[in-house]
Order: sequence, then structure tokens, then C-alpha cells
Amino acid sequence: MLAMAAYCAVIFFISSRSRPTDELLLPTGPIPHFIEYLGLGTLAWVNMWLRRPLPGRLRRLNASLAFCAFYAFTDEIHQAFVPLRSCESIDWLIDIAGSLSGIMLMEWLTARRFIRLKRAG
Repeated sequence: MLAMAAYCAVIFFISSRSRPTDELLLPTGPIPHFIEYLGLGTLAWVNMWLRRPLPGRLRRLNASLAFCAFYAFTDEIHQAFVPLRSCESIDWLIDIAGSLSGIMLMEWLTARRFIRLKRAG
């Protein structure tokens, strides 16, 4: 949970910059948006996997995606209030696609047993 909260804080910080390319030397555009939210989708999935009681696979997928879509929506609204930034629906859709890719990647990796996760306790 802490890693996901920290990741969300980093996204918020980047979105708060008027010119992230100039100020933080970060690329902008659809590919960085996709990659940024691929990471969030991965962390959201892991967070849902670690919850007790264990949710079903479909519930875990839906809850992870719902969280990511909501966070991406609030991020786009936030950008509307940042000078030189805007709220773009296409960015929101790219964010959702990136999140879903991260979620599906984790589902695939764990189903194929390339990654094995253990709950503490």
C-alpha cells in the first residue's frame, strides 16, 4: 500500500509541473503516459492481491482497474488547474490502457508462475 501511495504522489508531483520536460527532464506524450500508468496498474494489482480476505481474480482485476481509472481521472482534472497543462480525455484513455496492461501482465506472470508472491503473516 505504501509503494502505491508513494507512486501516486510522484504522479501528482509530475502533474503539478507546468513543463515537466523542461523542469524535470521527463519526456511527455502518449508513451510516457502509458508507461507511468502501467506501473500504477501493476502496483494496484499487487495491492489487491495482498488484501485479506483474498478477493477473486475478476474482483481483483476490476478493483485494480477501477482505482487506476479513478486516479487517472482525478489526475487529468488536477492538470486542468496547472498553468500550461490541460485535461485531455485521450490521456485518460491512454492511462487506462497502460493500467490495464500492467494488471494483465501481472495476471499472466502469476498464472504462468513466472512470479510467485507470498503474503506476510
